[in-house]
Amino acid sequence: MQYLLHTDLAGLTRTRFHRVLGRALSAMLFVLPGFNSAAECLPSDNVRLPTTLEVRVPKVGVQRLFHDGNALYSDGVQGVVAYVLDEHFVKTCPSITTPNCQRSMTLDLSAPVTGTAPLGATPLPLDPIRDFNAHLFATWKLDANNVWQSVQDIPVKTTVISDYTALMFRVNGVRHFLVFGDRLPFGSCLNSFTPIPGSRTAVSITRVSKSEWTVISPSGAQGKLINYANETNPTVVGEYYFDFSVSIKVKTKGKQYRLRPICAATPPPSADRDTDPLAARAAPGPPIGTRLHRRAIPGRRCAVLLAP
Repeated sequence: MQYLLHTDLAGLTRTRFHRVLGRALSAMLFVLPGFNSAAECLPSDNVRLPTTLEVRVPKVGVQRLFHDGNALYSDGVQGVVAYVLDEHFVKTCPSITTPNCQRSMTLDLSAPVTGTAPLGATPLPLDPIRDFNAHLFATWKLDANNVWQSVQDIPVKTTVISDYTALMFRVNGVRHFLVFGDRLPFGSCLNSFTPIPGSRTAVSITRVSKSEWTVISPSGAQGKLINYANETNPTVVGEYYFDFSVSIKVKTKGKQYRLRPICAATPPPSADRDTDPLAARAAPGPPIGTRLHRRAIPGRRCAVLLAP
């Protein structure tokens, strides 16, 4: 069992139409492992909605997440991928292998938390990090049956605590994750390493309206920085003070897709494995334009993709 993220083509189907789009898109297909071998983490039955994310200045605290001169990151514009499904998701470029990425985010990790590195050491302050392939993930929670409770299911005018929020970026070319919240450890949906507890600071998600959310850290928030150079043995760098605030709005124009879970074996290695290890592991898709169909598996909440 695993949680499969299929990037670029991803076997997407339009709502009510079983066909693969003839262009590269990013999408999530959920077949998740549980927190034990007897259970699965399952997707909700929600529709992928394209969004626009706005980097805002927090009302309190020190701003540590910066845009690149344009505060809006809109799905399909200048290579940005942004949507809401079970989670809020944005990345500034379709893939690490995409040439000439246009959008970036900058993170300020100049304020380490004393004594949070291994063996009680203090992590080193870092210079501002500008990444043209930065990612943001913000989830709500898993229910008692290990089904993802989508951020789309948060009632309007309600604020909830995120079980897991993370920023992914590169430090000297090496993937790192800044993780918030300790309810869902980093790597919980993988079997390749022992999950790492997150930071003690949780991020809040507010459903402002039917089509708008905010994701806000509390003042003085601490994120746990994890070095992901070794995918089977990630290491904790330490914690850093990191306040940020973003707003997410559903785009009024754009395609909407229903993503259906796919049964899959362990995905093979891919050149573009720049996704969140809690959320997914990238796997190569079929050639763009390949027409696929799905065959249901009796007794399973998933199907297989078959070429004609």
